[in-house]
Amino acid sequence: TPDIYSDVWNGEIAESFAGGSGTATDPYIIKTGGQLMLIKKYSSNHFVLANNIDLNNHNWQPLALTGKIDGKGYIISNLKIERSEDYLGLFAHLGEKITDDAYGELKNITIKGVYINAPTSRFVGGLVGKVGSAEDKYPVQNCKVILTENSLIKGSQYVGGIVGCNSSFINTKNVEIIGC
Repeated sequence: TPDIYSDVWNGEIAESFAGGSGTATDPYIIKTGGQLMLIKKYSSNHFVLANNIDLNNHNWQPLALTGKIDGKGYIISNLKIERSEDYLGLFAHLGEKITDDAYGELKNITIKGVYINAPTSRFVGGLVGKVGSAEDKYPVQNCKVILTENSLIKGSQYVGGIVGCNSSFINTKNVEIIGC
């Protein structure tokens, strides 16, 4: 069971991970909000959370992901996004570009307390803005978004609690979001 301790993020990006080499057998270890933001520079690698992380309501910049993240049941709390662009969530989209197939995987991630205020934005979700067709049939597995009394997830089109848009409905690949 994860510790009750949470790293409280100061808004800065980390210079290194807490360990690991980014491979499937030795994923990068993430213990802080700064290390979570560092994924941006290594987005096609493998990652594992090893601590609860409080994003401290800093205005989060969503990341694209082509790698894989296992949250191991740890909690990311106080996600805040106030932006006007499309593709918003903890992760903007799965895939290197918005038009790419999604080759990322998110599993066992819990987000508690989400505030996304983007009334003119499309593809808005607590966890990820857009999931497209995928190499893996199940790119989002066993994830949760826990709303609190101050939670808000607001966008103009394709808005969801976990995923804003699962675009598999417009292509021939079968992509499912399971256990969420």
